[in-house]
Amino acid sequence: MHWVTKKETEKLEEFLAGTGKKILFYHRDADGVCSAALFLKFFPDFKAVPREGPRIEDSFVKEITKEKPDLIVFLDLPVCQEWKSISRIKKKLPKLKIIVIDHHIIEKNLNSGDIIHLNPKFRRDVYWPVSYLVFDLLERMGRNVSGLIWIAAMGVIGDYGFKDCRKFLERCAGEYPGLLERDISNSKLANGSELISAAITMKGLRGAKKALEILLESNTYSRFEKSSVLKRWKNAVGQEMENVIRDFEYEREEYPELNLIIYQIHSKLNLVSATATYFSERYPEKIIMIVKKGRDNWKISARNQSGKINMGNLVKKCMKGIGSGGGHIKAAGGMTENFEKFRKRFLKELAKAA
Repeated sequence: MHWVTKKETEKLEEFLAGTGKKILFYHRDADGVCSAALFLKFFPDFKAVPREGPRIEDSFVKEITKEKPDLIVFLDLPVCQEWKSISRIKKKLPKLKIIVIDHHIIEKNLNSGDIIHLNPKFRRDVYWPVSYLVFDLLERMGRNVSGLIWIAAMGVIGDYGFKDCRKFLERCAGEYPGLLERDISNSKLANGSELISAAITMKGLRGAKKALEILLESNTYSRFEKSSVLKRWKNAVGQEMENVIRDFEYEREEYPELNLIIYQIHSKLNLVSATATYFSERYPEKIIMIVKKGRDNWKISARNQSGKINMGNLVKKCMKGIGSGGGHIKAAGGMTENFEKFRKRFLKELAKAA
């Protein structure tokens, strides 16, 4: 069974062939950046804007209403969680067309006459990062993607889509000998994915924009990896991670009965997600929660590599009414103004599961 139909692909072509003002919103992580790069290689007439996550604030609704675009594309952003805000935007801009290409847990089917909502989870229980989905869509639409598979592979690697994208990564290894080793985490393309992640860690949304800009300028991986600014940022992130790893050993909170470790990170860099991933790989049977206090809220990243607890559903449930969050079975994130309330809910739900 295919994840997308011929009819959906034809409708996608129709939307993209339209004229007028077009805006592309993409998630500010390696998968989102690589997805945007692939997309913009063939559809350059979009204004590209990175987003922290799917949350649609009132300010976003006002901004979109003011700009009056004809087409909006969301890549790697589960805006179906914000379907009420999407409805508000559509009421204000009834002629607006929207495309959503995503792989997160589906909260609501947004498909309608003016909205295309593509997600493999509508038909298959698979974990396919959006960079793979965009590459596959481009091929189905007859675009010449020869020479671009390495970009999609970096996105897949950045989102840990190794298992379900195994054949795709094998294809990339065959087309580009030397870029992918049997140990994917030590391959050149894994290094490329880390270059993108480091840019985002160092500079946030600005870093995502810069990484995308360099990807769009690069016709080959070798040219991309030579970027001096990306290498400088990666070295700086590596040094800061060493400090965080040392601090973790002394400052972490352990809940043995819940198989949980909570750690509050104090780094000035945006290392929440990277730290959660690192320690979840180091302690694959543990539930890892990394938190960071910001000016107005708390940022949370939770991981459980064993997959025994659905982290996306758990974080989403515990955020209800106090913030936003969600994600995948093994990885989730969120933001809240009331971390203590979130913590109590999280501990309570884990105790139930135990």
